[in-house]
Amino acid sequence: MEQQTISATPTPSCMRMEPIVRTDDSTPVAGELLCNARLPHTMMEWRIFYHHFFTQEADAIDHEYPLSFNLDTRHILDDAIWSGVVRFFMAQKKPANWIVEWTEHAEGNHAAAAHRLCDLQSIVGMPISIDDVGAGQDGLSRIAATRPQWIKIDGPLFQKARGDSNIQSLLRGLCAIGRDMGASVIAEWVECPGDLDLARSVGADHAQGFLFRPTKII
Repeated sequence: MEQQTISATPTPSCMRMEPIVRTDDSTPVAGELLCNARLPHTMMEWRIFYHHFFTQEADAIDHEYPLSFNLDTRHILDDAIWSGVVRFFMAQKKPANWIVEWTEHAEGNHAAAAHRLCDLQSIVGMPISIDDVGAGQDGLSRIAATRPQWIKIDGPLFQKARGDSNIQSLLRGLCAIGRDMGASVIAEWVECPGDLDLARSVGADHAQGFLFRPTKII
C-alpha cells in the first residue's frame, strides 16, 4: 500500500489528485489533494505547509470539479492556520469548489473545531467532509456536530469488510446514516473491481482509491 503523506514545503510537482467517482458509473465528481513527501511533525511545520498551500498552491490548480484538502482538529483550532483557511475561502469566487475534509485525530476539542467549521460554512457555503469514519471513536460525533455534505468510510475498515459480513453490516449502517442526513458516502481504498462491487453492495454513493487513480501529477 502506497503511503499518502504531506510535505511541509510542498511544490506543484509533488501534489497529486485522487478522484472521487460515482459507484454506479465511475464518473468523477470530486477529488482529494494529496502530496508525496514528508509528513510534518510540528505545528510550526504545519503552519508553513498550509501558508504555502493557501497563498501559492491552491489557486494555481486547475480543476473541473470540487477538490478537498485535509484539516484535523489541531489545525482547525490553531489560530494561525485557521486564519489562513478563512482568508482563502473569503477570497474565493466559488467557495463550493473547495471541500474542507476534517480528518481523525485524538487531540483537541472537537466541539470547538466543529463550531469553527460550521460558522465558516454559514458564511461562505463551503462543503464539509468527515474523513476516517470508523477509524476511531469520534467519527460519529464529528458527523453529528457538523451535518456534512460528505462522509468517508475509513479505508482500512472498508478493506476489512471484504470477507466479513459483520463489518459489511456496519458499513450499511454508516451509509444509511449518511442518506438520512443528506450526505454522500464515500468508500476509501477501493483498489479493484471487487472492491467497487463491495462499495455498491453496502450502499456507498462514491468510491476513492487506486482503481481510479490518474497518473497525472498536479
